[in-house]
Amino acid sequence: MADPTKLRWKAHLEDTLAQTETRRKRENAEGQKPIWRIAKEHLLSRVRELDSGDSLPTYAELANELDCSPAPVKQAFRELAAEGWISVQRGRPAKVLWTGSFSRSARRAGHELVTRAFQKAYRPLEKSESAIAEEFGLSHDQPCIVCGRVRHIDGQAAALSTAYINPVFFVDPSRFFLDHDVEAGSLRDIYATLGVRPIRIPAILKPAMANEQERALLKTPEYTPVLRVHQEVVVDWRGSVHVLEVMNATYTAAIDYRVDRLPEWNMEKLGHVHAETN
Repeated sequence: MADPTKLRWKAHLEDTLAQTETRRKRENAEGQKPIWRIAKEHLLSRVRELDSGDSLPTYAELANELDCSPAPVKQAFRELAAEGWISVQRGRPAKVLWTGSFSRSARRAGHELVTRAFQKAYRPLEKSESAIAEEFGLSHDQPCIVCGRVRHIDGQAAALSTAYINPVFFVDPSRFFLDHDVEAGSLRDIYATLGVRPIRIPAILKPAMANEQERALLKTPEYTPVLRVHQEVVVDWRGSVHVLEVMNATYTAAIDYRVDRLPEWNMEKLGHVHAETN
């Protein structure tokens, strides 16, 4: 059965998107643009110029820039937070959320990245993967795109991931690996060509000891501590919320993985793991 928390979360997002679209149509019909929408567009342009994790101006600073009261600015912040662009917490500066990619953030931090695919398949999901099929709304015999990759940072195996990609977003999903080089770039870059916008949800993080498959693919000894991450890419598509990707990943490097900023690239091996989610 579907997770009730996820269902409520998706229903909330759909309601937010519907309300935003209703307001937009009403404003267009009236031929005027309210101050809060001007503030939102201005703030969004700033977000797109910043890196994930960067702080945004305060309500007062932005209100001063736009020569308006703080009230419409606060509404602009609330709108962008509800849509997944920024993180807003009481008593702290608002920050840009990480909607980028592992590879892009590694390169931005000055590290050399090499990606090797160990699985490129378009296949029906197995019984053990039935929860993923349910997330995508696939029948038991409907194929899914499955992409398994090992990521090497500065010559060191740092991450192992298996991404399940919803085939309904692609005209011919059977050609996914013919049309896209998953070793050369980021899956996020592929998703960007679909014209959809990711809406992040908190990842589930669990410290553990590497299992047999993880040790074999990451070439680590027995009793190696790892950080396992389960994450979904949820998108706004045609006015509704859809799951585009479900990813299970394993990290062997001490990457401080948080939902409100980029990972911190500390390439020391994990001695202990601390994970923070919002």
